[in-house]
Formats: sequence, structure tokens, C-alpha cells
Amino acid sequence: MQHDKDIIWIEKCLAGDQQSFRQIVVNHKDMIYTIAFNILKNAEEAEDVAQMVFIKAFQKLDTFKQTALFSTWLYRIAYNMSISELRKQKQRKYEVEGLDFEKLANNLPDDESAIEKEEMSILLQQAIEKLDPEDSALISLYYIQNQSVEQIAEITGLGQSNVKTKMFRIRKKLHSQLLAPQYH
Repeated sequence: MQHDKDIIWIEKCLAGDQQSFRQIVVNHKDMIYTIAFNILKNAEEAEDVAQMVFIKAFQKLDTFKQTALFSTWLYRIAYNMSISELRKQKQRKYEVEGLDFEKLANNLPDDESAIEKEEMSILLQQAIEKLDPEDSALISLYYIQNQSVEQIAEITGLGQSNVKTKMFRIRKKLHSQLLAPQYH
């Protein structure tokens, strides 16, 4: 079980074997990067944040209480640091490389059955990217990262009922966006 492996590496690291932290990085680097990327929408910025997450986790490892999964504690750091970084860059506009959404939307056929699965995927991704970063992160954590409502609550610091409510509202927003005339 991943949790047990993390605890072993954590204990070794806290006992002075700082090299054991490498295994923690190996175990979680992909998920940390994915969380950061889903919020920041930029590969280089996501890599920078991922590095900062591991530095902070290393520095604060002694504060980890084993009341929750280590991964949840670490993912919460990633989520919070990514949101903080996004707030710092509020002036910056994010674009999807290589896609002109308005052109795509205007060139779609009227018959929905003619829209291919890939085009629908692009439209859904575009709709998700139009969401607030926090909403985008919640949807991504749930559907893409397969995190449970309980895990998302721990990662984000929101209550479980708040996560469920937000997820319901986000799905309604996505539904409305996809039904809007610009998508047809």
C-alpha cells in the first residue's frame, strides 16, 4: 500500500536520511505536477510550483501528522501553492496552445451527431478552462485525478458537503456553457 511506503520513507527522512526524500518525490511527482498544471495551465509554471511543493514538504515534514494520508497532506500543499501562484499572476491570460476556440465553435456542424468525440472533448476542455481556477481544480481532482469527495475536502480545506455542493454547481455551469449558442 502506498501509504505504508510513504510512512517508511518519512520516518527515514526524519531520522536524518535526507536521501530517502527522493523516494517520496518519485512516488508523488506526477500527481503534484498534474494538480499544478490543472490550475496554472502552463507546463513551466507547473514544474516550478511542483519543485516549490517538494521543498516546502521537505522543510515541513516534521509537522505531518499521520491522521490522514501523506498524499492528501502533500496534495493540499500543491493545491494551495498553485492557487497562490495563480493569484500572483492574475493579470496573465491563459490560452490553449494551437486552438482558436471561436473559430472551432463557429465551424461546428449544426447536427450534433456529426460532432466527433475528439471535438466534444476539446469543447469540454475549453468549457473547463473557462471556469474559475478553483472550480477547474475541483473538477479535475474529481474526474481526472479520481480523488474522492473526502480526499478533495482534505486537499482543499473545504467541508465534504461544500465540495459536493460546489461540484453540483460546477457541473451545472459546464452544462450551461456547453448548451450555449457559442458551442453550436
